[in-house]
Amino acid sequence: MNIIDTFATQVTERIEPVVKVADRHPSRLRYELSNLIVTPQWEQHLRRMFDAWAEAADGRSGVDPGIWISGFFGSGKSLLMKVLGIILEGNELDGQHVDDIFLSRLPEHSPDRGEIKRLLTAIRRKTATTAVGGNIHALQGSSNESLALIAFKLFAAEQGYTHNWA
Repeated sequence: MNIIDTFATQVTERIEPVVKVADRHPSRLRYELSNLIVTPQWEQHLRRMFDAWAEAADGRSGVDPGIWISGFFGSGKSLLMKVLGIILEGNELDGQHVDDIFLSRLPEHSPDRGEIKRLLTAIRRKTATTAVGGNIHALQGSSNESLALIAFKLFAAEQGYTHNWA
């Protein structure tokens, strides 16, 4: 047996040193999601986030769904944001639904697989999600606009709306 045979993903391909959240090309998203390694900790945290999202979407918590991600440099914030965006948007990538791709990345005997699948189904019935990203800190530092307006402009740009603001 060769060392290369012990890896769960292709290790001969180039791994990008930085996750680019704004890179939304379907083949790139599929590649990244197909090669995602979901650790037991990630699985537990994703389940908790999906549970909170479904609860907020159901109106049980009294708040609107949303996720704020912060952490140290190199801690995986961009990867988490991109993965959450891909999954919560719930689209197809190259003819395969993201749920199927994501669930295939969970360990074979995952204790949370069924619950995560149920939560994603519930989320899809109640919400339409669009992931937006950008360097909010840089955008906020270059203007006197509120965080809410900056987030709205990022959303508008992602949807193909105007870039001409009064």
